[in-house]
Amino acid sequence: MKGLLNFYKPIKKTSNEIVEFFKKAYNQKVGHGGTLDPLAEGVLILGFNEYTKDLAEIKEMEKEYLATLELGKVSETFDAEGPIKTIEVKKIPTENEILEVIQKFKGVIEQIPPIYSAVKFQGKPAYEYARQNKFIELKPKKVLVKKIELVNYNYPLITFNLVVSSGFYVRSFANDFGKVLGTGAYLLKLLRSRVGHFTVEKSLTFEDLQKNFLEVKFQLYGNVQGVGMRAYIKNIADQFKLVGYVKNLPDGSVEGVFQGKEIIIDKALDFIKTGPGLADILRMNIVWQKPEPIFRVFSIVG
Repeated sequence: MKGLLNFYKPIKKTSNEIVEFFKKAYNQKVGHGGTLDPLAEGVLILGFNEYTKDLAEIKEMEKEYLATLELGKVSETFDAEGPIKTIEVKKIPTENEILEVIQKFKGVIEQIPPIYSAVKFQGKPAYEYARQNKFIELKPKKVLVKKIELVNYNYPLITFNLVVSSGFYVRSFANDFGKVLGTGAYLLKLLRSRVGHFTVEKSLTFEDLQKNFLEVKFQLYGNVQGVGMRAYIKNIADQFKLVGYVKNLPDGSVEGVFQGKEIIIDKALDFIKTGPGLADILRMNIVWQKPEPIFRVFSIVG
């Protein structure tokens, strides 16, 4: 496999466990574009070989989450890992009160990372100090909250849709929100639904990989238009019996999609890199993702 993989990380798997799985499966260099906690699920972007260099940029992309908090309880880890303690709630908050508190978390805010996190303190992850019951004081960081939308509220559960900058900790938000609301709260469930332009709807699962009917979206930059590139790619698709499309984009690049078996797509991508005689490909972006919708033929669009 070459390029980036839009992968759906399941619950109870760490991001590093996913990376190690793909390292062993493909015997390649693999990295990820931003950690997801073990109890979280959703979009995890993986990079293979030379495409690991793209991960730094992906880590800085905005993120979108669907977060469910449980009110009336607090957690030492700020999430369901616990330990969790019930606190006294004298008055169940109304929806209007929750909407008022939401306003305090919009825009640029300061947020202290959870003590149970990988944030470095004097060269070591903060969670190592926490596990040894050693107190450390993490510095607050400025983060941007672009959007908070109340999706559902049925006490004690409340669900938000969040669009935030990189560096935002949803666990810290849950704990802070509970403090301001006066009920306490912890993060019960978390789905990362988007990283930049990578969406959960296109994320490949382990089951998708086993079925082995995948999609690659690729984009070619350089001298790639007006040199027979689209016809060249269609010939490759027909030769390998792949479905999808190829088209020119307004920015001068060429975009294509292949759908089929992984090993066949990999071989087809190798042929594309050479290009027709007059082409000069300076860069090739590659993203593996879920094949939806499924194409029946391969077409030149436009």
